[in-house]
Amino acid sequence: MSLRALAALACLVAPAIAHAGSGKSDFAVAMDIEEKAVTEVDEYTLEGGGDFVRVVVGRFKRGDLTIGGVALVWCDKKQCWLNHVWLGPADTLDTLGLVDLAGKPAAFPTRPYSGYERKLKLAGKPKWPALIVEATTREHTTTASRYGGSVTGDHRRSELTVISLLRKDERNPTVLREVTDEHWPTGAGVNVSFAIAGPGLIDATEQRDIENVSACLRPEPTTTHYKLDENRRYRRTADLGRAGCGSR
Repeated sequence: MSLRALAALACLVAPAIAHAGSGKSDFAVAMDIEEKAVTEVDEYTLEGGGDFVRVVVGRFKRGDLTIGGVALVWCDKKQCWLNHVWLGPADTLDTLGLVDLAGKPAAFPTRPYSGYERKLKLAGKPKWPALIVEATTREHTTTASRYGGSVTGDHRRSELTVISLLRKDERNPTVLREVTDEHWPTGAGVNVSFAIAGPGLIDATEQRDIENVSACLRPEPTTTHYKLDENRRYRRTADLGRAGCGSR
């Protein structure tokens, strides 16, 4: 069964639990899997902004695949509820931190969270807090070179997922999913960094890399624009609704 089909079969109604349990057990319930299938989890409390009080980022085995996911937890005085996000295959999974999608222009975090306390917090009073997680897969492969011959090594692909922490998005919390890094054994590939450019706007700066044996100069970076659509998803666009000579 494909990952898309698995996601489509997921519960539309968030499961309820009497109270928040361990990170591993809550992750298993949220993802609708057996706890013994869970290979790792990282649990974080959330402070300041957003409707969720805790997130659990983890991976689990399904057949030959190791799949990443996120459990989102919110509670009232009597019980808690769980929601989930599928991240797809993941050899490694990194929690990068939080951003305010309705905040001032700012770059997305790019380094894995390394705080001693498992606590994620945004300064001030964020209007639209979102969690950023990056899943990476690696495959040993042989790739043909444009200069002749072939090169054997790792094909690395990292994909960034931006997850809304507002309950209004609970049925589809993923607001953006894009590649941040993909490189082949030849050295050719791309790195992409993201930044909030304004309310409902995200800019992606793309740097392409050439093959290791090439004597050419690396091309200049390019910028791709994303705009929030009517379904609260960020889509690539050329219409930013910006005014002035700086628009493009």
